Amino acid sequence: MPFNPRDPDQLSRYGRQLQLKQIGPAGQARLGGARVVVVGAGGLGCPALQYLAAAGVGALHVIDGDVVELSNLNRQVLYRPEDLGKPKAEIAAQRVGATFTHATLTRAQLHLLEADVVLDATDNFAARFLLADACRVKGIPLVQAAVTQFSGQLGTYLPGVGPCYRCFFPEPAGTLPGCAEAGILGAAAGVMGSLQALEAIKFLVGGPAATVSGHLVVLDLWTLSLERIALPPDPTCPLCGPTAWIRDLRDAGIEETP
Repeated sequence: MPFNPRDPDQLSRYGRQLQLKQIGPAGQARLGGARVVVVGAGGLGCPALQYLAAAGVGALHVIDGDVVELSNLNRQVLYRPEDLGKPKAEIAAQRVGATFTHATLTRAQLHLLEADVVLDATDNFAARFLLADACRVKGIPLVQAAVTQFSGQLGTYLPGVGPCYRCFFPEPAGTLPGCAEAGILGAAAGVMGSLQALEAIKFLVGGPAATVSGHLVVLDLWTLSLERIALPPDPTCPLCGPTAWIRDLRDAGIEETP
């Protein structure tokens, strides 16, 4: 829903963030007109969706092919026991949309990447590479996060500015232990998903997204320590280097759906 500075309900709803000079009416209007795709409606996607909707993002599209399982409930805070076996994306869109009625929430397909920003809240390297390639080719900013046990990683990738995901990780690193094997604290996923929403909001209102671009932010949530790892662009990167050969989605092995 577009932001209307004369609407008393919107002024009351967004009043606290409208007072922030970094947002104000102009930033709120950008949020109201924004279209954000969240890929993954699990431990990262659940808090990200809620905070994006709460901030006033006008259109949110949720992509997730999984169904709700009992083991999800300790960290995927949108779901309830009665949701077991139901599609995550459908339940997430319904539940967030019911709370934040000003936002348009839809269950989307993976080809829907015509967005102002994409959040990668997936949990495997294959999906991360697919999204990184697709967003770079289409010129869409990407906010990625990962979490395991008490450790989180956050990166923002801006098209044409700084390195891409493949500069950091040239090839998939193979199979890493998932939550079932390594374990995870639900609140850790909540922190990282909230940070993804924060980075997306900063970008949408014209904030300093480039301060994170080109860096991998690593958080140890047990000791509350943070490290920013700066990595330069890879001159041999197949996606963004001078001799890049990934120029469209088919080069990346992605079939576009009409």
